[in-house]
Amino acid sequence: MTKPSANMPLDFVQQLGHALLQFSAQLMRWLPEASLPRILLLCVALALISAALPLAATLFVLFVITKYVILAVAQVWANRSAAE
Repeated sequence: MTKPSANMPLDFVQQLGHALLQFSAQLMRWLPEASLPRILLLCVALALISAALPLAATLFVLFVITKYVILAVAQVWANRSAAE
């Protein structure tokens, strides 16, 4: 296992940027040759991904918050019942 350093986040961002640049260059080469149904399919897939990921993240956060609220209420209720 490598030793963590202060440059690791910067290295990750640089690698991510490089990967995105490679992907966009490849997409720009593919796009003029692609048929309209394939481009439409790509647009629909990107729309579904861009709609589903924020929804999933929001629901995850809401469920985690709900879980901790229920646990806190149960803890207070248990402490109140034990004190009586």
